[in-house]
Amino acid sequence: MDFLEQHPLPKRKRVIDVGCGWGLGGIYCARAFKSKVLGVDADDAVFPFLHAHAELNEVDVNTHHGDFKSVKGKVLNDVHTVIGSDICFWDEMVKPLYKLIERALDAGAKRIAIADPGRSPFYTLAEKCTKKFEEV
Repeated sequence: MDFLEQHPLPKRKRVIDVGCGWGLGGIYCARAFKSKVLGVDADDAVFPFLHAHAELNEVDVNTHHGDFKSVKGKVLNDVHTVIGSDICFWDEMVKPLYKLIERALDAGAKRIAIADPGRSPFYTLAEKCTKKFEEV
């Protein structure tokens, strides 16, 4: 959220919060930037918490139950920004997250913002992206 405060999103754009958990990043985008947010998580048990937080913050967030591989096609149409926080913690997550970033950029996403406390799989992902994409 600090990064997004320093680098604000344009108002009323579509945002996907991948690995959203309780949805705080997406809720922040909906509230601060009037974003239309889709929260995606492989664990659908998090969605009641996400919706409760969204209600407390007086915003709407749609949800999609699925993993990184499920975010494709129509889900990526008109998406401006993909965000994720603390989502690249196992080596096995690097490839599907990289592929998601690639699909999002191919679909026209303007910004990808993935935050991590500094684990080695995240750095592997960042290095792959740096080699492939101009600016990530």
